[in-house]
Amino acid sequence: MIHYFQSENANSVFKIQGEGAYVYSKLTHTYERCNLYAEILTQKQKYHEIDEREAKRLIHQLEGEEVSLARHQNMKLHKAIAFASVAHAGQYRKGTNIPYIVHPFEVAQILSEAGAEEDIICAGLLHDIIEDTSYTATDLEKEFGKRVSELVLACTQECEGCWEQRKQHYLDYLTREATLDTMMISCADKLANIRSSKENYEKEGERFWGRFNSGKEGHSWYFSKLIDAFAPLQNYNMFWELNAIYKELFVVCYQGENVLYQTNGWETYVYRKESEKWVLENLSQAELEKQRLQKIDENEMRRIVMKWEMGD
Repeated sequence: MIHYFQSENANSVFKIQGEGAYVYSKLTHTYERCNLYAEILTQKQKYHEIDEREAKRLIHQLEGEEVSLARHQNMKLHKAIAFASVAHAGQYRKGTNIPYIVHPFEVAQILSEAGAEEDIICAGLLHDIIEDTSYTATDLEKEFGKRVSELVLACTQECEGCWEQRKQHYLDYLTREATLDTMMISCADKLANIRSSKENYEKEGERFWGRFNSGKEGHSWYFSKLIDAFAPLQNYNMFWELNAIYKELFVVCYQGENVLYQTNGWETYVYRKESEKWVLENLSQAELEKQRLQKIDENEMRRIVMKWEMGD
């Protein structure tokens, strides 16, 4: 049996079929598998169930909006695509032979599916230009206008300091100064990155994290803080997909006798049946592994918590 859902702002249509979740893509005109199964079923205030007829009507409406938007955006977007392609020519994704331009294209696609306006999508295409090429903010302003240039500049991270200092500086910027438009571009960028990490992790396993000086623990710390910083974007699907993939890659749940543990590799939360609340405790994942606890998935953990809270 197939169940259909719409997002809270009615800009996305989903279906649940068996144990899989799918989102309708305006790019491919088909349902694409996504990692939002648990969120769709549990976040009732964000995903509303609809019938098949209503799902088809919404898709028809979304397709119509996309055609109208495409006519208006074609010239500037095509110019941004061409500019980014030339600027990133000869660059590749870290540790792969994949042309780097694939990444800005994916960021732009995520922003388009989120309903972002033209300048934001263009800035998404160009978001790494200042940081990774010889072009400057002045060059971008000349070609695409002041707003696009300012958005790209806002997404450009400082190169000074060690990895952790640079990331902390960017996190501070996101939480204190960033506009919603800048957050959208940054979230789309990080979602594209974590999608790539997931794909590579599935191929290489734990060996994948050896590509990075910060390792798995550093990435877990950074993405968990990014998700906190992106809290104002909770009305957008990209926020929830980022959150879901983060949990899939980094969060491990364990069950002991009348106790649950949830760790992301650098901090651990404990839920005891008698206290009925999560508490941060100084336990490493290695210490949890030594206890030979039973690993469980997030859905099972939620089921147990609900059962305990009901007094069972």
